Amino acid sequence: MTAIASAVAIGALALEGAKTFDGKPFPLVLSPSSSTSSSRDKATLCAWLNDNTDQLDALLKAHGGLLLRGWDGVATAADMNDVVEATKLQGMAYKGGAAVRTQLSARVFTANESPPSEKIPWHHEMAQVPEPPTHLFFFCETAPTEGGATPILDSTEVVRQMTRKHPQFMEKLLAVGVKYARVMTEEDDPTSAIGRGWKSTFLCDTRADAEAALTQLGSTWEWRPDGSLKTVTAALPAVKTDVGATRTNATAFFNSAVAAYLGWNDARNDGKSAIMFGDGEPIDPQAIEGTTLLLHFHFIPWF
Repeated sequence: MTAIASAVAIGALALEGAKTFDGKPFPLVLSPSSSTSSSRDKATLCAWLNDNTDQLDALLKAHGGLLLRGWDGVATAADMNDVVEATKLQGMAYKGGAAVRTQLSARVFTANESPPSEKIPWHHEMAQVPEPPTHLFFFCETAPTEGGATPILDSTEVVRQMTRKHPQFMEKLLAVGVKYARVMTEEDDPTSAIGRGWKSTFLCDTRADAEAALTQLGSTWEWRPDGSLKTVTAALPAVKTDVGATRTNATAFFNSAVAAYLGWNDARNDGKSAIMFGDGEPIDPQAIEGTTLLLHFHFIPWF
């Protein structure tokens, strides 16, 4: 711990509807211990994050999520970019995701530019690609006057509960994984929650480049007469274990099955056919409904 670390207090979770998993609050709140402006400004926060990456990683492994609250000077995408850079975590290109987003800075994107009427059910970010991000940051620039909370949950608890309540479903998920199917237009469609066009999805300008990217991902595809592209991913794990000597070794429900089934609906897509088992068999709707109920029970809304 450096001298700056004394300006950070690790407090117990005090959010409405807070939950505890394995005796630990989720998420853990990191807030300044002093009310002086110098102890709670962005520079202090960034310096602490930069100097305490090992402790930050340990806290994430122990609690599953961290909430930075009470810090001044983190008001814009550029400010948030500085915070993310301070963690020293490696960035990644937004390639393969379904949501229409605008890149605001090197590390910050808009979350989803579809209309408020579009549903975005629970999911793991970019779980439908072979190499999803290892860490996610959420940043609220303007808090809504009502509603608008971003729900999070502990996916290891979902594995425990689903294994107990839907053992056959979980057994097959473990055995064959899942595939995701999506039809996308050439250009982005901001009216849809999954309206990212194939050009921006695969960061390319030509069909040949899109096909090369799809081949690398192990996906199959079909070009349609109207210029749209239907893709089906390779079989991907739906349950993952964080293995390794320096990792948690925890097993998580890591997929977008619920989001695809309930939320991948627009003029081109029907969620009921957007998700399937890795062997191509359809997923039992009752299992999806059971998962949805379980997820809502464990949601923790936060801002």
